[in-house]
Amino acid sequence: MRRLKRTIFALVAVALVSVLGGCFKKVVLDCRYNLRPYIQMESGGIATFAEGVVAYAFMADTAQWTVASYEDALNGVLTSKTTGEKRTDAAERAEQQDSTVILQLKATPATIVVVDPGHKLYGWRMTEVAENLPDLYVSITFRPWSVKKQYIEGPWRMNNEAYVAPDVPAEPENPTPEEGEEGSTEGSNEGSNEGQYTPADPIE
Repeated sequence: MRRLKRTIFALVAVALVSVLGGCFKKVVLDCRYNLRPYIQMESGGIATFAEGVVAYAFMADTAQWTVASYEDALNGVLTSKTTGEKRTDAAERAEQQDSTVILQLKATPATIVVVDPGHKLYGWRMTEVAENLPDLYVSITFRPWSVKKQYIEGPWRMNNEAYVAPDVPAEPENPTPEEGEEGSTEGSNEGSNEGQYTPADPIE
């Protein structure tokens, strides 16, 4: 009987330790954001490692905050979508080391801003950070050849500040024919086929 009681006591003790251990398990929100930037210089070309890239991490939601310009991206500035308020309180700023930019994220959601100063390109996105996640591995590809100043690529909002839209020649204005001039419709007979093809017209 005593042996049975001891066994039951031991099992209860183990169960309590397991439950209490789960209750007091340490929750950590500290994630290393490993960003690898690439650049593709021409359409269909091979993407290679970008150089000189700078990145910022903000504790911000992209539903409320945006990057208004290349200068803001370069200097780590977000703009409120509703009030126009500016903020420069980036939680992290990192420069490229070898082929990677590393940011430490300690809150969620986080807005990541990445800048290629050499080509005046930048991209930004929001990311969610899971609890007890030590690392995230992410890539971004800059495309200077893009024929769009702004475009979406996966989760990234990409911007090409150097892009200049080609000039579109203005269409010449068609002067309104004056009375009596060729092409005037004034005084013409309603239902006339003049100037139109009919089944009887020969097509040369």
